[in-house]
Amino acid sequence: MFKTFFVFVVSILFSVQSTLHAEQRLLLMRHGEGEQNKAGVWDKNAPLTEEGKLEVRKLARKLIESGYSTENIGPVFISPLPRVRETAEILADAGLIDLENVVVEPRLTKRDMGKYEGQPVIHWGDGKKDDLPLIEEYGVEHIVQIRQRIGGFYQDMMRSGFEGHYMIITHGSITREIMEMHMHDRTRLKLSEVKVMPLFPFAPSELHP
Repeated sequence: MFKTFFVFVVSILFSVQSTLHAEQRLLLMRHGEGEQNKAGVWDKNAPLTEEGKLEVRKLARKLIESGYSTENIGPVFISPLPRVRETAEILADAGLIDLENVVVEPRLTKRDMGKYEGQPVIHWGDGKKDDLPLIEEYGVEHIVQIRQRIGGFYQDMMRSGFEGHYMIITHGSITREIMEMHMHDRTRLKLSEVKVMPLFPFAPSELHP
């Protein structure tokens, strides 16, 4: 059963037996291909495609071969949307993560597309286009709002103090924001792609209250 971030923090029931390296790592992953990716529409409830499931299994095997497993991966923070939950379940079935350590984090959900939900994808970008009146008119979540919620989650995660490597499974645009906060790199991860980084690219004391 997936946990909420609050319950997970309060209980702290798991203890990772060992870590792969002397330093903890952050494994940032984008979910596998969803039906909405294949169709080119915005659909927050779309499940994974069969190809998406296959790619996630392949990635799990590669990570296990690299030495990652339930023995050293601790908390796994995921978006609440179906394709991300499915991705986590496949990783757990493969032996990479433990479902008991999965935390459903609402702040990791995809961008709210408002009235555009279910419509063909439009590439807004993340610059001046986000200031267009259409953002408010159609109820699309502004990039500033996305950065605020992801920033709040990021600060909470970096202060949580859990053992083992950390893992985040989320959506493309969200991986870009986390990459910028963590590594000052605005790379958007591809489907079923994972980026392994030091958990603390800077001293924990540098986090602002």
